[in-house]
Amino acid sequence: MELPDTSVSRPPPSEAVRKVSIYSHQAPLQPVELRLGGNEGRAPSVSWLRKASKGLLDAVNRYPDARGLEEAIAARLGITAEGVLVTAGGDEALDRICRAYLSRGREIILPSPTFEMIPRYATLAGGSIVEVPWWEDRYPVEEVIAKKSARAGIVAVISPNNPTGTYATREDLQAIARAFPDSLLVVDQAYVEFTDHDLTKEIVAIPNAVGVRTFSKGFGLAGLRVGFVFGEPSIIEVLRAAGGPYPVARSSIVLAGRCWNEPDPARAGVIARVRQEREELFDLLLELGTKPLRSQANFVLAQTRNADPVRDLLLGMGVEVRSFPKLKQSVRITCPGDRREFGRLKHALRSSLKPQALLFDLDGVLADVTFSYRATIIEACQSFGVTVTPEMIKNKKLEGGFNNDWLLTHRLLKDHGVEVDFNVVRERFELIYQGTDLNPGLRTTEKPLVPRKLLSELAGKLPLALVTGRPRLDVQRFLREQESDTFFRTFVCMEDGPLKPDPAPVLCAMRRLRVKHAWMIGDAVDDIRAARAARTVPVAVFNPSDRSSEAERALLEAGAALVMRDTEEILDLLKCTSIG
Repeated sequence: MELPDTSVSRPPPSEAVRKVSIYSHQAPLQPVELRLGGNEGRAPSVSWLRKASKGLLDAVNRYPDARGLEEAIAARLGITAEGVLVTAGGDEALDRICRAYLSRGREIILPSPTFEMIPRYATLAGGSIVEVPWWEDRYPVEEVIAKKSARAGIVAVISPNNPTGTYATREDLQAIARAFPDSLLVVDQAYVEFTDHDLTKEIVAIPNAVGVRTFSKGFGLAGLRVGFVFGEPSIIEVLRAAGGPYPVARSSIVLAGRCWNEPDPARAGVIARVRQEREELFDLLLELGTKPLRSQANFVLAQTRNADPVRDLLLGMGVEVRSFPKLKQSVRITCPGDRREFGRLKHALRSSLKPQALLFDLDGVLADVTFSYRATIIEACQSFGVTVTPEMIKNKKLEGGFNNDWLLTHRLLKDHGVEVDFNVVRERFELIYQGTDLNPGLRTTEKPLVPRKLLSELAGKLPLALVTGRPRLDVQRFLREQESDTFFRTFVCMEDGPLKPDPAPVLCAMRRLRVKHAWMIGDAVDDIRAARAARTVPVAVFNPSDRSSEAERALLEAGAALVMRDTEEILDLLKCTSIG
């Protein structure tokens, strides 16, 4: 019997949608404690939010009405309420503008790089994009005017610009308005609260100009999705018709209105703090070997040697920033507007871009213990009648908390219902691993994972230290046998205190080296957790026994900046820094 065809025929998307990649921001696997990748402004104080949010549930069954907020905005701007339209963030205002003033055969003249959603909306509207390079300094007035044509429906001025932080002046705006009397001049002012060049008065005075603002940045209400567009009432009437009647939730309108009319008293201080931080951040990034741009926004963009690894190194410190590999390998960093968080950002940048030392775990990083420690665990368990597989060992290691293989062996026996005194397990383990005069132990199978030449090169760049859970004698013997003992200035072992994931051994190594900024290279989640807790950059490398997507995910979720295939990749990673 032939089954009926139950597949659903789906219509293809429009040509415009095909041209526009879907906008998405994939959350990192690493734990993030300081989000500085989205340029969100600092949220209002809790006390202000509690006061401002009273009564928000009274009208959840009624459609939104933004007239009150539009009137309040208009009053401050010195225009009529008909000249203001509240939108779902500044994004929706830009979308409406493109749909209303662009179509097939019409162009938007757009300095680039700039806010990524503008070309997306323009393409979806059927318009063509005429790009004008704008990397630094002031708005490229002459270059924009040179692109003038009868097809120009929109000329965009994003000031301060995102992602560069550069700006336009009143004179720039006036020159563009004179050159394009028949085009719509769109001035995106998302970061106006942070700039010394507020163009609001000029926008209001130019009949073919509109300004776009948002509550996401200076007001710190990005989650509410409230913005507005203002300008000549006849233009705003067109934009009002270019979208739905209720784009913004009533609760968002109420909170935004209260923020506009009675802002958090702390807001002015936060904005002043951001202005100060962006200058300090510029200087620090310059010191650390990057090429930052002077910014008029709440962020700083800096050209690096390789953007994605720099982003990842900072993620290892719990700090999320935005990377732009296609923009001269740049990263964009939002200023947090908080003294403590800014201090954490500075520490993360120094640790990532100018480490003072490299700390190494031993097993699985410098020494291949597949046929020594791992095999010893299997044989020790077998001697008590328990069969253990390499997969079981790997899974336990990925759980964390088993930096000591004696403890791991004891736990595996217990998991299988075999209760043995820990000291008995340890003695059995050591007999198999160390061996006797007549029967060499499995330790003799250990091979180095890092060539001496690489260790020598790394030691020539930075001080090296070992941070391991092994007994001191075993460490000394391994280093001596591999002729690598001269490369390490110190090593922290089992006898020195708590084991990883406690940060104590990592901190101990840093104290001995007298450094504050370091990278920790490890293969286990315990190494990564210890490094994160010690405020060092955790760099993971695959243990030869544990190479798998599950292992990689576990290491990243524990907080690893990235996972290297082998330790030799550390040289390429260092090239992204000022150590290079």
